Amino acid sequence: MGWGHAPCPPSQLEDLASGEWIDKYITESGFHRNVFVLISLVDMYAKCGSMEKARQLFYGMVERGIICWSAMIKGYASDGLPKEAHDLFFEMQRENLRPDCYAMVGVLSACVRLGALELGNWAKEMLDANEFLLNLVLGIALIDFYAKCGSIAQAVDIFIMMKEKDRVMFNAIIS
Repeated sequence: MGWGHAPCPPSQLEDLASGEWIDKYITESGFHRNVFVLISLVDMYAKCGSMEKARQLFYGMVERGIICWSAMIKGYASDGLPKEAHDLFFEMQRENLRPDCYAMVGVLSACVRLGALELGNWAKEMLDANEFLLNLVLGIALIDFYAKCGSIAQAVDIFIMMKEKDRVMFNAIIS
């Protein structure tokens, strides 16, 4: 850590021990009933790779918003558990929740790990074309998904259609 920089939160450092200490403090302080605090804990545990603890908190919540669902889906995908990411995505669909771009990035990432081109195409069809054409995060995820599933032509098509292109998008298509 350099001079003048604030310390990174435990989820970014993937420091599970610090995160568990914070969780214990939150519980002892009575903040564990606050939905925003719970969502942050789910996200922290997912980013630290402690999906069992994230799952316990997630299913213990009375009300789960899209941010929490997205954190879990992304966590499963990042933790090398693509089937669990898809299962949770389908559960979210049964709850009639519309995925946000982060849930879609997690689903597409899981599709890459599974080599599930058809499933990724289906997920893409859930999006309004303008939604991904104007969203760099989704555009990059789609380019990465198609390229890694061997559909270079579709990756190039997405790249060409994107309304805005940045350095990361150019790197994605070059890769």
